[in-house]
Amino acid sequence: GLLFMGRSGIGKSEIGLDLIERGHRLVADDTAIITRQSQGILVARSPEALEDQMEIRGVGIIDVKRLFGIGGTRRRKRVELVVTLADWDQDKAEDFERVGLDEKARTFLGVEIPEITIPIFPGKNITVIAETIAFNYLLRLDGHHSAKEFDKRLIRRMQTPPEDGE
Repeated sequence: GLLFMGRSGIGKSEIGLDLIERGHRLVADDTAIITRQSQGILVARSPEALEDQMEIRGVGIIDVKRLFGIGGTRRRKRVELVVTLADWDQDKAEDFERVGLDEKARTFLGVEIPEITIPIFPGKNITVIAETIAFNYLLRLDGHHSAKEFDKRLIRRMQTPPEDGE
């Protein structure tokens, strides 16, 4: 489960809506209640009054379950990644991860959750990036860390003398 964070109006709900359109499910919009379960597992749910509801600026409140069917929502989900949306600032471009070796985390209820910060600017397809973040996380759980593998290949390449013609 991805937990989106960021300033008001940055586009969290719109990304959520786009993900629902692509077959993913909404747990909560605007307010998520996070509880700590046994073994340090964090689970998010929506406050009862907000269940299945989403606010889209300019449109208003929508009922996700009625619009997208029962498959558009879910009552609770384990929180496994935090995706923080941040305004793009050219002067602070170096603050955003480029390779994927510098791993960050955010702590909730004493449990560290991996955090990825994504710069936001007009025209950026955050929905595809969000899916990529989720799939890349699953690959890491399966033992495949693309950035570390790339780093090892690069170091080996730098330590190996070039062959003729290279």
